[in-house]
Amino acid sequence: MTTSVSITCWRHGVQTMPDRAIFFDLDGTLVDTAPDLAQALNDLLGQYRLPKLPQSSIRPYISKGAQGLIQLAFANTPHSDVRSLSERLVAHYQRLDHRRARLFAPWPALLEQAPATVLGIVTNKPRALTERLLYVLELEKYFSVVICGDDHAEQKPNPLPLLKAAERLGIEPQHCLYIGDAKTDMIAAQAAGMRPVLASWGYFLPKQPEIERWPYQQALCEDKRATDYCVNWLNGLDCLSVE
Repeated sequence: MTTSVSITCWRHGVQTMPDRAIFFDLDGTLVDTAPDLAQALNDLLGQYRLPKLPQSSIRPYISKGAQGLIQLAFANTPHSDVRSLSERLVAHYQRLDHRRARLFAPWPALLEQAPATVLGIVTNKPRALTERLLYVLELEKYFSVVICGDDHAEQKPNPLPLLKAAERLGIEPQHCLYIGDAKTDMIAAQAAGMRPVLASWGYFLPKQPEIERWPYQQALCEDKRATDYCVNWLNGLDCLSVE
């Protein structure tokens, strides 16, 4: 059962434009795709008769993209081979049905209550992979804008994709949250003038000392407090703490 939340301040009629928005990173922030990505990587390792890696070892490298996963699994691989192996990894991932992917705990309640006009996704994941994942999980209807890694010349940590997302919704960047789980997410949000918010359940090593130096303003836990924080933001309550 999902928790009921109330979002009311910007519901003044159908024609009223929202004045705040929330944008999400995809993998590791909005959706847990680690089981699928781990399977794809281990399937590739199996092709080379190499031992499989536990998901716990793979998970912290997911935010580094396909090339980061290849560098983890195929240590000392010549740079010229990384791209080829990355393409093979993506091919394995595309063959999966994504039925093991799931929304992280704070988001079902928020998506049920917040109109799509104030929610968006900005990811470095290619559009074809993003759209298929959203389709399988039946999430397309919840977001008015989805910016993918191959939509523009620049990707995060460049702020351009986030600025394009805010422009599409007609909302000033300073009135937007960006929730992500990687240093690149926090840098991009800060550079775009958005409020950087860290998903502390994301794909990184929890005890990495440098995380404290990432430029985020709030760290969220995977529970109802994260939902409430987002509701408060959309309702115009600038709560910087969820303690």
